[in-house]
Amino acid sequence: MKHNITNMADLTEKIKELEAVEAMQIAGIKLQKQEILEGLRPSALIKNAFNEITSSKEIQHNAIDTSLGIGAGLLARKLFTLNSKNIFRKMTGFALQFITTSLVAKKMPVIREKISEL
Repeated sequence: MKHNITNMADLTEKIKELEAVEAMQIAGIKLQKQEILEGLRPSALIKNAFNEITSSKEIQHNAIDTSLGIGAGLLARKLFTLNSKNIFRKMTGFALQFITTSLVAKKMPVIREKISEL
């Protein structure tokens, strides 16, 4: 852009305009710097990661499947052992818990698909 600066008043006016533009740009840079520093705080990083995790449907489904599997496994073990003092019954209860947890966690996606078809 060409500007016709012919006298000292025009030059002074142009300098003031450029100084105002510079002040606005510096304020914008400071604001961007503050936003970047805010985004790089550990708590902000953790919050962003948590928001990404909770917004992902696949991760939500995996968490639900795992939780239901663990719950079913614990329930199966409790029902099998029933406050027993027998070490073999307790060991069998742990094995039953592991098998039930794995089975339920693996079968939940199939169950969810069948339910969604209804």
